[in-house]
Amino acid sequence: RCAALRMLLADQGQSWKEEVVSMETWQEGSLKASCLYGQLPKFQDGDLTLYQSNTILRHLGRTLVWGSQTAPWLAHPQ
Repeated sequence: RCAALRMLLADQGQSWKEEVVSMETWQEGSLKASCLYGQLPKFQDGDLTLYQSNTILRHLGRTLVWGSQTAPWLAHPQ
């Protein structure tokens, strides 16, 4: 699920920190409990934290491809 995120970040010349979570760590439960919807991927951009790959792609597309000054609320249309 993260392949598209990696490709977009690489295409736009961005660096990122990736933390791979082992199944053992995930099954311990504390990380899963801290994630919205109990899902990964989790993406942090400053104070903004997003979950679900399509939401993250939409945010990256709007901030990296269509202009870095795009308002963060656009990642969460009403």
